[in-house]
Amino acid sequence: MIDVFEALEDRRSRAVTLGDIARILTSKGKVDEALALHREQIEVYEALDEKRGRAITLGDIGNIYMAQGRFDDARQIKDEEIEVYRAFGDVDSFAATRFEQGQIVLQSGGKSSDAAPFFGEAFLIFQRIGRVGYLAQSGLYYGLTLARSGRFAEARAPLEASCDAFRMLGNTEMLAQAEGLLAQLPPATG
Repeated sequence: MIDVFEALEDRRSRAVTLGDIARILTSKGKVDEALALHREQIEVYEALDEKRGRAITLGDIGNIYMAQGRFDDARQIKDEEIEVYRAFGDVDSFAATRFEQGQIVLQSGGKSSDAAPFFGEAFLIFQRIGRVGYLAQSGLYYGLTLARSGRFAEARAPLEASCDAFRMLGNTEMLAQAEGLLAQLPPATG
């Protein structure tokens, strides 16, 4: 099928299709094949000077690296990806990538205090743009990392926002988790 795009000289559609196939391969556990297709996809996007497509592909590669425990590689890829979103003013993708950067810190054994700024930035952006699903998750992670860092008073607001968002989404399981974390915080003073 990829040959069809070559015959039509539709390189962008070829790159998109390579990415689709790579994501299917990833879901089936064939990550080496998926990475090869993503690298080919990057080459096409670079030739077309398609920065956004390249950034999305970098994100896919970074996610594979995270799943493989290759945290330094994932961190490097995510740093490159986020700069594209910053340059384009794509706040939604920027915030999602910030959230993923926080996850890399935690998954690689880093401190909660080092992950909190990533989750905090994502939380504030998702709150500002009204992305309830992402607000729920980022608020939960931000509040959790703040609490684990001993910043209990600061943890309360993102956890409360997370509870509100999970309530709006009707996600009772995650709401119970967020409420449980909130209940464990020392009482607010003042």
